[in-house]
Amino acid sequence: MANDALYSKLLKIVRTFDHNQIQDLKEPEIRIILPCLMRYNFQSLNDDSQRVRRQTILAKILQYQACNSIQYCLTSFKLSLVKEEVEREIEIRKKIAHEETDSYTPYQSAELEFERNEGFNRCKLVLKELMRLIHNSNYPSSIQAGENLFDKSQFLDEIIDVVCILVAEMPDTLQIDQVSEALLLVESGPDIICRLIINLPHLFHQACQGLIHNSNKTEDIPSISQKRIDILCQFCRLNPTYAPLLRDQVISNCKMPTLAVALTLGIADNLQDVQQDADIVCFVSGILLGNNSEVRNWFSQYLHSGHKSKNIHVKKLRLCLLREIFFLLPSHSDRINAVMDESNSSDIVTDNDLLAEEKLTEAFVVKASSILRVYCAVKGFAGLKFDRQECRALLRLITLQPPPNAAGVRFVVLGLCTILACPVLTESSELEKIILQWLQSLVQQSKFYESISGVHASFGEMLLLVAIHFLNSQFSAIESLINSTLGMKLPIKSESLSRMKIMFTQVIFKEQVLTKHAVTVLVTPNLDANVDGFLPIHCIYQLLRMKAFYKHNVQVKNWLYNQIRAAQAPLHSLMPRVIEAFVDLLFHDSPTSTIQNKFNLSLDDQNQFVLEGFSDDEIISVFHDDTTDASRILILYYVLTYQDYFINKTKKIANNQGKINARKNYSQDIISRLPIRKLFLEARTNQEDYGDIYPMLLRLLVTQHRQLCMVDHWLKVEEMQEELLLSRNVELKLKHNIIKSESPVYIPTYIKKLLIAQDTAWKALEKASTQPLPAMLLLTQLMSLPMDSLLNYSDLIIKSLPLMIEKDTPRKIALMVNKLWYKLSAVMSHQLWIPTVKALCLLQTNDLPEQVDIISAESLTVTPLIILKCDKKVFRCPPVFEIVLHILNTYMTAFRASLNSFIQEKSANAINNQELQDKEGIKSAFVYVQETSAIQILLEICLPTEEDYQQQSLRLSELQEIRSMVCSHLHQVFISYPNITKLVHFQSYPKELIPVMVAGVPSMHVCLDFIPELINQPQLDKQLFGISLASHLAVHYPLQKSMDIANQILEHVTLMLSVLPANALNQLIRTVLPALARFGYAFPPMCEDIASLLLQCGRIMHSSTASPAKTAITFNSSYQLSDSNVNLNSINNTFNGSARTDDNNNVDMSNDDNSSALDLSLIHDSESLEAILPTVDILKAIEIAFSYIVKHCIVQRKTSFNHEFNSIST
Repeated sequence: MANDALYSKLLKIVRTFDHNQIQDLKEPEIRIILPCLMRYNFQSLNDDSQRVRRQTILAKILQYQACNSIQYCLTSFKLSLVKEEVEREIEIRKKIAHEETDSYTPYQSAELEFERNEGFNRCKLVLKELMRLIHNSNYPSSIQAGENLFDKSQFLDEIIDVVCILVAEMPDTLQIDQVSEALLLVESGPDIICRLIINLPHLFHQACQGLIHNSNKTEDIPSISQKRIDILCQFCRLNPTYAPLLRDQVISNCKMPTLAVALTLGIADNLQDVQQDADIVCFVSGILLGNNSEVRNWFSQYLHSGHKSKNIHVKKLRLCLLREIFFLLPSHSDRINAVMDESNSSDIVTDNDLLAEEKLTEAFVVKASSILRVYCAVKGFAGLKFDRQECRALLRLITLQPPPNAAGVRFVVLGLCTILACPVLTESSELEKIILQWLQSLVQQSKFYESISGVHASFGEMLLLVAIHFLNSQFSAIESLINSTLGMKLPIKSESLSRMKIMFTQVIFKEQVLTKHAVTVLVTPNLDANVDGFLPIHCIYQLLRMKAFYKHNVQVKNWLYNQIRAAQAPLHSLMPRVIEAFVDLLFHDSPTSTIQNKFNLSLDDQNQFVLEGFSDDEIISVFHDDTTDASRILILYYVLTYQDYFINKTKKIANNQGKINARKNYSQDIISRLPIRKLFLEARTNQEDYGDIYPMLLRLLVTQHRQLCMVDHWLKVEEMQEELLLSRNVELKLKHNIIKSESPVYIPTYIKKLLIAQDTAWKALEKASTQPLPAMLLLTQLMSLPMDSLLNYSDLIIKSLPLMIEKDTPRKIALMVNKLWYKLSAVMSHQLWIPTVKALCLLQTNDLPEQVDIISAESLTVTPLIILKCDKKVFRCPPVFEIVLHILNTYMTAFRASLNSFIQEKSANAINNQELQDKEGIKSAFVYVQETSAIQILLEICLPTEEDYQQQSLRLSELQEIRSMVCSHLHQVFISYPNITKLVHFQSYPKELIPVMVAGVPSMHVCLDFIPELINQPQLDKQLFGISLASHLAVHYPLQKSMDIANQILEHVTLMLSVLPANALNQLIRTVLPALARFGYAFPPMCEDIASLLLQCGRIMHSSTASPAKTAITFNSSYQLSDSNVNLNSINNTFNGSARTDDNNNVDMSNDDNSSALDLSLIHDSESLEAILPTVDILKAIEIAFSYIVKHCIVQRKTSFNHEFNSIST
C-alpha cells in the first residue's frame, strides 16, 4: 500500500514518456523503471525530437551504476540461444513429470550462481527458474520445496530487470498471464508483477485478464488466492479508472466475488460524503436484482457462505450498507462512524429514536427505496439474517414520513413489502408494537397522500389488498403481491406471515370494517392499462370474489359504476373480471340455509338485503353523457354478462327461496337503445386497447344477439369499406400528382371533412327526381365522410328512403342511399332499423299514424312480419327492398333467439321431461309459423302484378331482381332450417313461382326427398303441386333419383285416372300434361310410358265427351315405336283425324275444321306449352302435349335415343 502512490505515478510517466517528469525523478524512482528506460534507448528512432528526448533520458540514467548491468544483458542477449534454453528446460520438466521424482535440483545455491554470472548467463538462470515456476503453476501438485531465486531480496532489483527484458524480448514464449501466474508462487511475486507491469504498461489489460481467467486453478490454496486478489486490487489502485471495468469482468465471469466486493469497497472509499456508499447500493442491487440469474445465484451463494464463515469483506459490505441507512436518517448522521466500530455493542438506534416522528427528505426518497429493495434481495436470495442493529435501522428508515409525492408513496409501499418479506423485523415485541402503530397511521394517512400526491396507486389500496388476502389465508397471493411490488421473486414461507396475519385481521382490519371501508375509497380517475401499482379495483375485485359485500350487506354498485365511468383506453385488464365477479355476486345462488351457515347471517338480515345492479337510467346515462368509449364498452359488457347470467342461472335458482329469484332482465327497449354494433366495431378495430374484453364480447354477442353478428352483413360492410378505401387511395394519388406538378387541384370533400347543413341536404334529396345532380353530389360527399360525421346524417338518410321508392327517382341515387344505409348499419343496429321500418310503414298507414308509433324493438322481435307491412312500392324498388329484407332477416334471427331464451326461462319450472318436450314442440311450431308466413309473403311479392305487365320494360326487370333477392334469402333459410323447406312446400304456393324457385334457390334439390310424401297427400291441389314441382326439379336436376320419382308419379297419375271423379279429371289432366312434357324432355327413355299415359288420358276424356271432336293424327312412316306396347292404330280411332308430314318429315297436325287450327311452332319449351294448354279444350290439349313430346322429346333427340325409338307408325 505504501508503494501504490509511487507505482501509480511511475505508471503514468512510462505511458507518456515525458522526459521532463523523468528528469524530476529521484534515484529510487528511476531504479524501478530503469529496464524500460534502457530498452527505450536501444530502439531505433526516426524523429529528431525523439532523439533529443532519448539523449536527455540517457544522460539522466547513465549516472546510475545499475544501468551498466542492464546494458550488458541487452547487448549479450541472443534470442536463438535463449529459445534453445527454453526448449531444453521444457523437455527436462516433461521428463521429471513422467519419472515422478523429486531428485531434480539443478541449483544448490541459486543466489551464489546468480552472483557469479553476468549478462547472458544471468538471463539463463532467471529463465530456468521462471520456467520451473510456470511448470509448478500449471501443475500445483508438483510444487517442490527448496530455495527460490526470486525470494532473494539482495538481488531482487537485478532479477526484476532480467524478467522485464525476457518478457519484453520473448512475448510469445513468456506470456504475461503465464508469468504472472508463476510469480504468485513466490513470496515477493506481487511486487515483481507490479514492477513488471510498470515497465511494460501495454501488458496491463492482458495481465488482469490472465489473473481472472486462471483464478479457478488456485481456489484450494488460500494464500495464492489472496495474493491474486491483492495484486488485482493493487492494479486498480495504480489505475483507478480500470477498477469498474475489472469489476464488471469479474462479475460477468462469475469468478472472485471477494475481489468484486473489495473493488466496490475501494471505489466507495474514493467517493465523498453521502455518495461514498452509493456505489455499494448500486453494486448489490445490480447483481441481485438484475436479469442474469447465474450471476445472482453466484453472488448469493458467496454472501451466504461468507456470512457463515465470517468473511471480512462480506461483513464490511453489510456495514457499508448499514452506514448508507444512517446517511438517510436525519438525526443519526453523527453516528455514522459508530457503525463501523465493531467493538461498539450498544444500540445505535434507541427505542426513543424508533418512536420519534421524523421526515424523510425529498432528495433521499429514491435512495431509501433502493436500499429497501437491496435488503429484501439480500434477505431473500442470500438468506442472510439481519442482526439487531440492521433490524432497528431498517425499521427506523421504514417508519420515516416521506414527502407526499409519487416517490414517497412508492417508498411506503416498499416499506410495507419489506416488513412482510423480512419477518425478522417483527420477532421482538417492541418492534412489533412500532410496526402496528405505523400500519395504523398508514390507514389514516392514505387519503391524504393520495389527494396531495395525485398518485392513484396509493398504499391504502395495498393495505386493503393484503388484509383481504390474509382474511382468505391466500398466502400465495400475498407472496405474488410482494414479489410484483419489489420486482423480484422471493421465497416467502406462510409460517413467517402468521404474526402479520394476526396483526392485519384482528387489529387493523376486521372483515366487516374492511368491506365497508373499501367502497369509501376514491375511484381511480382515468383508469387505463398504463396505471401501475395496487389500485382500489384490486381490493374490490378480491372482496367480490369473497362475496364480502353480500355477507356484510354493503352495496358496491355506486363505486363500481363510478369506476366504469372513469375508465379509459387502453382498458385495464382487471375491469372485465371485476364486472364478471359483480354480476356473479348479483346472481349468487346459495340456498338460504347455506347462506346463513356460511356467513353467520340471521334470516331477517338475509331477507332485508338485496344487492343492487345498475338501473336502466344509469346504463343509458353512460351513453348520453360525455363518457369515453372504454366506459361504454364496459357498460355494454356488463349488460351482456348480466343477460348471460340471467339465462344460465335462472334454471338453477328457480327453486330457491330468496330475493335473488325476483331479479328482472333488462328489457328489449333498453337493449335497442345501446349502440352495440358501434362499440363492438370499436373493440374489434382497436384490439390493442380492448384485446382483453373483445373475445368475451364476441362470445356474448354471438350467443345472445346473433342478429348483430350476421356474416353476410359483415362481408357486405367490409366490401363497401374496401371500395371506399380504394377510391380514396385513387383520389389521394391523383391529388399528390397534381400538387407535384403545381397545377390547380380539387381537394375531395372527405379530405376537407366539411359538414353539410341538414336543410340543404334534404332539399337536394327532395328534388332528386327532377334534379338528380345535386343529390348525387351530396350522396357522394356523404359516402366520403368518416363514420363519426356520417352518424349525424342518419335521420336524413332514413327520411329519404320513402323518396327512393318513387318511380321517378333515378336508380343511381337509390343505390347510393342503399350503400349509405348499409354503411350506417355497420355501427348502428336498432337505432337504424326501427326508424327505417317506421318510415316505410308510415306510407301504408297514413290514416293511422299511431300504429307506427307502437313499432319498437320488442314488437318487431315478437312479430317480425310487421316489417313487411310497408308500402307496396317498396317491393318493386330493389335497393330499398334489400334493406327491408335485411331488417326482416335480422329480426327473424332475434325472434328465434328471444324465443329460445323465453322457453329456457320458463322450462326452469318444468316438472318432467315430457313437459320440456312439449314446450320445445310449441317453440318449434311458433318459429315455423313465423318463418313460413314470412316466406309466403315474400313469394307473393314475387308474383307479377298488372302494373308489371303495363310497364314491362322496367318493372319486369325490377321484378326479376326482387325475385333474385328473395331466392337468395330463401336459400339461406332452407339450408339453416331444412324442416321449413318441407313445411313451405306442403303448404304450397302459386305454380307460377315453381320455375322461379327451382332456378333461383340452389337448395331446392332437397325437395326430392319429400316429393313422394307430398304427392300422396289427400288434397288434390297438393298432389298436383308436387307433380309440377317434381317435373321442374327433373329438368333442373336430371338425376337417377329424379327419374325414379318421375316413374313413381306416372304410376300415381295412372292410378288417379281410374279413381278420380269426372269433374276432377279435367283439372288433373290439364295440370299433368306440362309436367309429363317436362319429364319426357328430362328423361327421353320415359317417352314411351308418357305416350301411353297420354293415349289413356285421351281415351278417358273421349269417352266422357258427348260429341267428340274429329281429329286425326298421322305420323311419318319412318318412325315406329320399338317394342311397342301401345296400339297406335287406336290413335286414329280416338281422334279420327289426320297428320301430315312435310318434305322435312316434320309432323303437321291439324283438325278438319280449319277454324281451330293452331301454330305448333310457337311451342318451343314446357313454359310456352303450359301457357297454351288452358286456352284449348281438353282433347286438343292432350293432342298438343302428345305432339310436343313427339317433336321435342322424340324427333329432336332421334340420334341420341335411336336404340329406344326405332320408328313410329299409325
